[in-house]
Amino acid sequence: MSGRIGWQSLTEWAFGFALVGLATIAAMTIGIFVLPFAAAALAVAGVRNRAWPEAPMGGLVGVGVTCLFVAYRNRGYSPCPTGPMRLARDEHFSCGGFDPAPWLIVGMLLIATGILGYLASRRGCLRPRIDRSHTQRCDLHAETTQLMMVNPPLEPPNLGFTMLLKIEPKL
Repeated sequence: MSGRIGWQSLTEWAFGFALVGLATIAAMTIGIFVLPFAAAALAVAGVRNRAWPEAPMGGLVGVGVTCLFVAYRNRGYSPCPTGPMRLARDEHFSCGGFDPAPWLIVGMLLIATGILGYLASRRGCLRPRIDRSHTQRCDLHAETTQLMMVNPPLEPPNLGFTMLLKIEPKL
């Protein structure tokens, strides 16, 4: 793994994935024009920065920012009435749009998950396991979070019964 690490790396990945999210949501309008910029931003982020854990966590943050953008754009949402409406002369009324509350909630959850996941990965809680002889766990109850390597037991646990195997060589 080579490349830049840290918050700047996470931000570059988040920017690229935010553009991908915008291109996906606006695919029928401006999305096709945003997609080349999103591909370029992801290519630059991929060359300059390491992939784990900044890329997946940056993806969560970037898509969350896109959701917050949609919520912001629809902040003046007014639901349409269910029945007929009478308007006076020279009076106008508009309704419709998207309810911003679900977009806001999902965006905030995605951003929080991405940032907390990145913080946990920096402390060693979310590192991919390479050595299968050890298991990794994160001790979250201690005063300082640290990675603890725990050796698995050499014998299988006693489950209250004993299984005997008798292997005889064939002659």
